[in-house]
Amino acid sequence: MANVNYTSRDFANIRTDLVNYVRQYYPDIFGDFNDASVGMMLLELNAAVGDMLSFNTDRMFAETQIDYAQERKSILSIARTLGLKIPGKRASATIVDLSVTLPVFGDTFDISYAPIIRAGSQVSGAGKLFELDNDVDFSNPFTVSGIPNRLIIPNFNGNGTLINYTITKREIVTNGYSKILKRVINTSDSRPFLEVILPDNDVLVIDSIITLDGTNYQTTPTFSDFLNKDNRWYEVDALAEDKVSLKIIHVLVIILV
Repeated sequence: MANVNYTSRDFANIRTDLVNYVRQYYPDIFGDFNDASVGMMLLELNAAVGDMLSFNTDRMFAETQIDYAQERKSILSIARTLGLKIPGKRASATIVDLSVTLPVFGDTFDISYAPIIRAGSQVSGAGKLFELDNDVDFSNPFTVSGIPNRLIIPNFNGNGTLINYTITKREIVTNGYSKILKRVINTSDSRPFLEVILPDNDVLVIDSIITLDGTNYQTTPTFSDFLNKDNRWYEVDALAEDKVSLKIIHVLVIILV
């Protein structure tokens, strides 16, 4: 049985092992170990291949270790293996001032005329399209997160009479726009781990996935359809999880008599 040394990993050691191997097992076939001989050329070619294989094996193993990985994709792969959620692309954001004019009611503006601009409404500027992240309620002096953002400016005519109010709300908008993709699920699609390939490449986030009965939907689902928990699908950390935790708001009603 041939004695092969498996610990040699660089060119010089592999070359030495190959020369010793030929000298030991093929002394009658090849004996010219001069650097200019054809036989030594073939041995050195094999030593070079072994050196390159050893280098790439070490490099691939190093990319699986957090302390030695050099490529960004390796770091992300290790993070996902450890259960971390890696954020994808992020859109730019900016601040916009939204203003409405409301009539006078007593010594202030008529709050019953204060509109609500729904999340997803779009504004444009500098050739870009932006969307509101949250509802803008002009009757509320705060943002959804509780930050004051309403400015009230009274407007007077030339005689100094108050005629109306300009209400301005400062809100955050995100560069991008929402799209709704419809996919009809047939009986042939009823299989485990169904994958749906999105037609767009620059997808920032998948906000919601719902299913509706029927195949002839020609209109966009309503806002209530997306909020209906019976229609929605939820993301879980692992496919083995069959339950999700939903936020339940308990309301205490006190009736005074």
